[in-house]
Amino acid sequence: MGLLPPNYSMFSSLALSVVTIAVMQMFKDQIAVEGNLIRLAIGGFAGSWVFVFLVTALGNFYSLMFPRNPQVNLFPEIIVILFMAVIASAMVHRICATTCLIFSLVALYYLNKITQTSSGPTASGSYVATSQGVGRGKPNPQTPKSQNKKQKR
Repeated sequence: MGLLPPNYSMFSSLALSVVTIAVMQMFKDQIAVEGNLIRLAIGGFAGSWVFVFLVTALGNFYSLMFPRNPQVNLFPEIIVILFMAVIASAMVHRICATTCLIFSLVALYYLNKITQTSSGPTASGSYVATSQGVGRGKPNPQTPKSQNKKQKR
């Protein structure tokens, strides 16, 4: 079973985010029990999945519209999506909104880590040490000139 094409993945991510918000609203009375912090944390965790689904949908939309450089930026896209997920969790309970923010930031860290390993470094991390020196094949100015001559051969 392979990966879904971006258009199918985008629509399925949008559908999953809508379903997750609907389930959170359906079980609002069971989640928002004041004495039970575990249920409130579960409500925030569900809200963080809304965040992950929306980021996935937007990333797939960008890959369809901008095939050369599909990149979801921190501002304004991620901030707006995070705000939407926190608002969806706040409609259940205010503690769900706080835990959603925490879980979403952890999820954002891991999404960034997965993206960097699967698609290579981004523009900010494009200068890496190579066998020819630092940067994009340029010789390292800190190495002795005799080593630079060997690298040019």
